[in-house]
Amino acid sequence: MKRSFVVVLGFAAVLAKAEQKDVCRALVLSGGASNGAWEAGIMWGLANYGNPADFEYDVVTGISAGAINAAGVAGFAPEDVMEQAEFLSDTWANLYNKEIWQWWEYGPIKGCLKEHGCLDTSPALTFLDDTLKKFPDGYKRRITVASGDANTGDFVTFDQTNMPFTQLHQAALASGSIPGAFPPQIMENMTLMDGGTIYDVNVVSAIQ
Repeated sequence: MKRSFVVVLGFAAVLAKAEQKDVCRALVLSGGASNGAWEAGIMWGLANYGNPADFEYDVVTGISAGAINAAGVAGFAPEDVMEQAEFLSDTWANLYNKEIWQWWEYGPIKGCLKEHGCLDTSPALTFLDDTLKKFPDGYKRRITVASGDANTGDFVTFDQTNMPFTQLHQAALASGSIPGAFPPQIMENMTLMDGGTIYDVNVVSAIQ
């Protein structure tokens, strides 16, 4: 099966079109903080100003902010291009800082020392969980999000084969947990931090 890719990076979107029907399309989303909103805008633009059939991604991988977006499209089937684009765009457009982080009750300095992250991201965990609960049918396509294990240095990937949809919100947050700023997420006895500390893009999982 031939594959074509859209790799959304810091300042470029590259589309390889394929005319054949026997095609697997993969979307690879990078990290980069506010790039997450930029990526959502790019996907909205491609869907609304291009041919939606060209953007029916069978596989989506994401790291850091890209993992947040990957989780956001996990509940949409590849052919749901317009609905997915509107969902991501609207979600980012209506997002507030208070839904992502708050100050620790004992202050950021003690938070950095005690929690290994200066900001409390429990609001983000709740927000992502509530957002993904809108998709009761779970995964509708292949998704991979990746983090770094602070204990071993391993690059850890989660997908629809090794993680239930009900845990995707925490895996996505783990992938975006910037060391020092956000506390790591503890999952399966691993201390998981921003996947961008190891790789900023995950092409490998898209072609496996």
